[in-house]
Amino acid sequence: IFGYEYNYELNRYFIISEEAEIIRFIFKMYLEGYNFTEIAVKITELGIRTVRGNNFTRYSIGKIVRNDFYGNSVTVETADVGEACHEAILEGITFAKVLIERERRSVLQWKQF
Repeated sequence: IFGYEYNYELNRYFIISEEAEIIRFIFKMYLEGYNFTEIAVKITELGIRTVRGNNFTRYSIGKIVRNDFYGNSVTVETADVGEACHEAILEGITFAKVLIERERRSVLQWKQF
């Protein structure tokens, strides 16, 4: 998962700070009204690449924005059996805004039909 490194021994994801900043930037642009394509273009213009060295695409940005992993922490106390622990990259209020915006855009998309 972009923004995290998995430690098999500890069964835990750790935040990669440089990638986490990119994730925060992507969500910031999303909340400012940019669509997935516009975000991918901007990220590419800045010279930011995926872990594999590829350009971000509309699809990869969409996967990031729709991934609740970035906004939900899982601790030892809250983890299901076998579930890896991790800290959220997004603050709670930011993630709540993203959820509202995703719902708003979903409703707008359906109203167009």
